[in-house]
Amino acid sequence: MSKKEELKIEIEKVWHIYTYANECFQISYYLHKPNSEIESEYVEKSRIFKFTKHSFWRLTVIELAKIYSKSKNRDRFNLFHIISKLQENGDYRNLKMNSEILKKWDTQLKQNEDSIREVLILRDKIYSHTDPNKEKYIDSDITFEKTEKLFLIIRMVITDIYLEIFDSDPHFSKSLIGADNIKFVKVLADNKKKVREETVRKYIEEANKNKSS
Repeated sequence: MSKKEELKIEIEKVWHIYTYANECFQISYYLHKPNSEIESEYVEKSRIFKFTKHSFWRLTVIELAKIYSKSKNRDRFNLFHIISKLQENGDYRNLKMNSEILKKWDTQLKQNEDSIREVLILRDKIYSHTDPNKEKYIDSDITFEKTEKLFLIIRMVITDIYLEIFDSDPHFSKSLIGADNIKFVKVLADNKKKVREETVRKYIEEANKNKSS
């Protein structure tokens, strides 16, 4: 197997993890920040949706941490491992990755290293394992906006590799299950509103009948 084929396999593994993590992120984001007041109210009154939004956030962190971990043994298909192999002294040095692009990646990763650290702490100390002193790590300042930047970096790296090494576009699909355009809470909230309005309408009609009889 050539080095180019090996790299493509690694990139595809990262892409699969990214895709799953991003789907979880889109659903969690929607449940935390619904599109309307009626949706927000519905989520806040539902114990199931409160549990669901946290569960999808937890999955987002766990999957995203796999890509940003520096552990070759625990998380083999991580971004740092691939980037190190593309350096001039790495396993993929013969593929001649553009040095300016490598510098660009390094800059972006350094600018977001606090967010990366937060994601790894949440995964290792709270979500994947229960640290005896987990209370120290609960107050994370990671936000959806910061998390979204981490997804954008992954897309950037994969896109650059495809364009430079494989001379092609990675053809990212925005969402496999339509998680970027979910509206299930709206459907449920609207239906609940219609049922309530219909109940009130029938009550008024019945009251009017009783008055006229």
